[in-house]
Amino acid sequence: MAVKKIDDDEIAWGEFQLIGINTSFKGYTLCFHLNQLLEAEFIKLNDHRVLLKGKKSDTLFQIYGWNDEAHKLQLLLFENKSGNDWLLPEAAGVDFILRVDGIKETSGLLDDLKKLPEISAAIRLPSFKIKSIKNLDYSEY
Repeated sequence: MAVKKIDDDEIAWGEFQLIGINTSFKGYTLCFHLNQLLEAEFIKLNDHRVLLKGKKSDTLFQIYGWNDEAHKLQLLLFENKSGNDWLLPEAAGVDFILRVDGIKETSGLLDDLKKLPEISAAIRLPSFKIKSIKNLDYSEY
């Protein structure tokens, strides 16, 4: 599978929010709890293939997704670390990145996430400060 290269103007900056999540959960267990908490239906998607800077081959990251058609939202949950590589090096130390498309305010979602005792941190990540933001482009879902 080829890696799609994108230009800066292909990402609609500001149309999504990012939340960093630290948890002891594996991805599938986190999704199970998110499904219950948010009345969502996260599903496992094809691994996200990214050609990271300085690498000669793709790195695979697990990804889960949910489309909430009633509220016109799309949530993508990215594993942030694969082996010794970080999907978003600027967010090293964060276990998962939740990309929320179609919402401008995430404070209610952050509050909901913090209700899970296994989530040690849920923080808003400023997308404009992340140089590797292109790594979150996932168009297969």
